[in-house]
Amino acid sequence: DVSGTYTGGGLMTTGGNIVIPNGGNIGSASDTDSIAIDSSGNITASQNLTVTGNFTVNGTTTTVSTTNMVVEDELSFLRTTICVGGR
Repeated sequence: DVSGTYTGGGLMTTGGNIVIPNGGNIGSASDTDSIAIDSSGNITASQNLTVTGNFTVNGTTTTVSTTNMVVEDELSFLRTTICVGGR
């Protein structure tokens, strides 16, 4: 069990989990709270987020709050279910 502050250079490798305190942050020396995880497990990224692989969202509601949205795919499906009776 290690308590206190770990300071080191280079690569840190662990064979298990890294656990931060509830309401803790993950960041760099210049931006110590770029990733915040609250006590419920909700994650907030305060900087730009780039996903280089596939991106999957599982849930009932996905909200995009943006001024401009650019989709580079020539095929976009906004609704993929058949409407019956106007619903």
